[in-house]
Amino acid sequence: MEMSMGSADMNAWILSERQDFVDGVSSILREHGVDAVWLGPETRSLTGLKGLLIVDGEAAHASGLHPGAEEPGADRGLEILTLRKPEASAIALAAEYTRTCAALRQELDGYKSTRLAIGAVVRALNRPLSDADAIPTALGELMERFRCRRLLMLSAEEGRRGLSVFYQRNLSDRFLADVAAHGGLAVMDRVFAEILCVVDVIERDILLRLDPAAGDWSRLLDLGGGEGSDFLLFTLKSNRRPVGMVIMGYDHESSWSSQEKESLSLLGMQLGLALENLQLFSRVQAARREWEATVDSMRDMVFFANPEGIIQRANAALAEYAGLPLTDVVGRRCSDVMSCGQRFEACPYRRGALMEGMAGFEMQGGDNRSYRILITPYRMGADQAAGTVHLASDITEEKQRLLLEEDKRQLLELDSLKNRFMASVSHELKTPLNAVIGFSEILLAGTYGAVNEKQQRYLENIHTSGKHLLALISDILDYMRLEADELSLQTEELDMDELVGSTLELMRQEADRGGVRLTLHRDALPCRVTADRRRVRQVLFNLLSNALKFTPEGGSVEVRAYREGDRVVVEVEDTGVGIAPQDQGKLFNEFTQVGEGARRGGGAGLGLALSRRLVELHGGSIRVESEPGRGSTFSFTLPVYHAVDARKRGRS
Repeated sequence: MEMSMGSADMNAWILSERQDFVDGVSSILREHGVDAVWLGPETRSLTGLKGLLIVDGEAAHASGLHPGAEEPGADRGLEILTLRKPEASAIALAAEYTRTCAALRQELDGYKSTRLAIGAVVRALNRPLSDADAIPTALGELMERFRCRRLLMLSAEEGRRGLSVFYQRNLSDRFLADVAAHGGLAVMDRVFAEILCVVDVIERDILLRLDPAAGDWSRLLDLGGGEGSDFLLFTLKSNRRPVGMVIMGYDHESSWSSQEKESLSLLGMQLGLALENLQLFSRVQAARREWEATVDSMRDMVFFANPEGIIQRANAALAEYAGLPLTDVVGRRCSDVMSCGQRFEACPYRRGALMEGMAGFEMQGGDNRSYRILITPYRMGADQAAGTVHLASDITEEKQRLLLEEDKRQLLELDSLKNRFMASVSHELKTPLNAVIGFSEILLAGTYGAVNEKQQRYLENIHTSGKHLLALISDILDYMRLEADELSLQTEELDMDELVGSTLELMRQEADRGGVRLTLHRDALPCRVTADRRRVRQVLFNLLSNALKFTPEGGSVEVRAYREGDRVVVEVEDTGVGIAPQDQGKLFNEFTQVGEGARRGGGAGLGLALSRRLVELHGGSIRVESEPGRGSTFSFTLPVYHAVDARKRGRS
């Protein structure tokens, strides 16, 4: 019977002392492409032999070897055929059987190796997700089992465009830089998107057949191996969705069995699932760190308590409030940390939050500060509450601010009542005062007959005092109107030279009585403004009255009005007692008198304050320059040709 045995890929041994037996068996084996080795008389052991052993049945015992005493086993790998003479058919069948057993044994060894490789990788991947070395360890096992020299793992994370390097082994920095600089990742993106999404495992030759253009950039895929190198690619999948790929580089041309490729396909699913889980875990951890950083940066206290009232998570603010490390706060009862005076099980606010969805209350903390507590349930499902989230905000400053605002409101109300009272009283006083002044003027004029000298002096005192009191009351009323934003200006275009001159003439008699020289200096340029005549005259009266009042006999008061840019400046300079520097800042305050004015008494301390407010109401300014014993200069400015909406300016 003729049988074809294929190429010579097995060993054959002949155990015999007969030359004719050895020659006959060797001849038959050669016809089937197998070379045999003769074991001579000196052979004492069969240990280590694999393949087919043909034993001479007549001479076996004479050699001292007894192969029949050992049963051929799969692990031994030696098949034994005993013949008394060379038989072609028996030898052919034995050779084919041996070849088949060897192939099956090789396949079984490959299967065992694959199982070992898969087991080693899976054991590495079964580490906790927090173990950053799990995937690198698994890839190291993969390199060892598949004897590759270099390895590159690329990931295609969901939500991100293209591949990114996840892990590499034995790749030079120069090669990685070259890949990045010459679009290497784009090339690998193409392989991943167009080929590996269809084929799980692919080697160089098959890749080049599928895509001839790949030859131009296949050097990138051999990971810098150089001439004669090789590579193998396989896909990483999770739930049948490609999530990355692995490139294994070899320094020499290699081949892989179908079992090895199948195992890589299985490992690709394991690695892909592990990669996606790791990416998800990383995103969760990043979100958790971001949440913790956000919550820890809050000044409010935040913590989560389970249904038994045990604090599961908390932020740094709560630890600071409790005066404990954060690790000691977690695990304690809520009622032991907070100073709310409620047992957690019986807390009505917690029950209210679980029933209503939210509850809140205020408490006084152990640090004597006030806190607002908000409680909301934390639910795992539609109905089941896994615990409660507590937010405690320090409202001490807020409560103090509210108290201050209430005090301010009450003070403003009292101030308004005071103003209304003073305005009402002032109005009530003006009517009888006007009568007193009017009748005193009639009597002084002799309308009802002449009066003697003593009566004349008394009437003049009555008239002067009445006018003074009326001026005080008018100042108070003006001040009240200014405070209530009710003082309006009746503006018109004024010639300041004429207004200042006429005012001086009205004050001339008073200056003469005091022995004070009163002079006016006019500017060559016209000094015209838009202003309220009565209010500007009121300011001039106040300044002139003060100058005459505090200038001794023989002194002088000079008034100047001149243009300075887009302003008209009016100055009142006296040679009086002067004002100390420390008092000058108080001059324009309401109800304030300083220096000589405070010592002499008289007046309400409103004249200069009202002058400042009236000048500012016109859009101008007022100031003082003074030196004790040398006199003072008061000056104010008004805009040239400046139309003023008095009510709007007053309220601004």
